[in-house]
Amino acid sequence: MNNDFLMKNEKIVSSVKFSVMAFIGMAFKAIILLALACFFLLYDVEGKLGFSSTAAIIAKVAGGIALIWALYTVIKIIVIISTNRLVVTDKRLYGRVGVLAKETLDIPLTKLDNVAVKRDAWGAIFGYNSIVVASTVSNFTFNYAANAEKFKSAIFDAQENAKETERKEKAKSMADAIAMARNAENYEK
Repeated sequence: MNNDFLMKNEKIVSSVKFSVMAFIGMAFKAIILLALACFFLLYDVEGKLGFSSTAAIIAKVAGGIALIWALYTVIKIIVIISTNRLVVTDKRLYGRVGVLAKETLDIPLTKLDNVAVKRDAWGAIFGYNSIVVASTVSNFTFNYAANAEKFKSAIFDAQENAKETERKEKAKSMADAIAMARNAENYEK
């Protein structure tokens, strides 16, 4: 993955890792759906199972729906892995989800309000969490994170470092201003 989102002199502190188990669960669902699609579309349910012609048509339609759902699931896995990203740098939090309905996040660490980790029933089974980032402007949700708690800690650590750097820069700026004022005062004497 390229890092073209990085600004000059910016370094990545941590990034979200996807849960392999989440995608194994999705892939398992796609395989089951594909098997059902093959059965309903290729098997002669009317002749061999004694279905009526109406039931056979319904079975073919169900097979078509299962095939579309299986393909959708595979495409969803590929799109999520190839496009979604959540990264904390030493200066900001950057995120991107989606392809057609793309949502991006770009928040300076000093402006970040809250980061929460949520887990639903599927997340508990397949070992993944959702990370919800709140700012004054909007909320941003990133799903299928394997290292959510560790990433959340990295955000808070980077946020503290950014605040400390900001405090030091302000103190240096004030000290420089005081020194310039004293120099100007001494020059006038």
